[in-house]
Amino acid sequence: MKKFTQIFEKKIADIKGGFNKEALEKFLKEHDEIDIITNKGERYFIAPFMHQKGKMAQANDIAFTASDKAGKQKEILYTDIKSIEY
Repeated sequence: MKKFTQIFEKKIADIKGGFNKEALEKFLKEHDEIDIITNKGERYFIAPFMHQKGKMAQANDIAFTASDKAGKQKEILYTDIKSIEY
């Protein structure tokens, strides 16, 4: 269980070799929910209901689907990812 101070504290992912489907799915398997920050400064998230034990059915080798704050889903290119927070 997370400590109270850790609930609102986000950490930035350190993924070696860039962002791709395999790296993203591995990270989701470990952390269950992540925030995606794009090169344009947009923030999206992948919630637990959007994957099965890290496997994203809607993802391919070029892009994946994530949600914005309003709950609208958008396709994000792996090359557009600036960072991942968890």
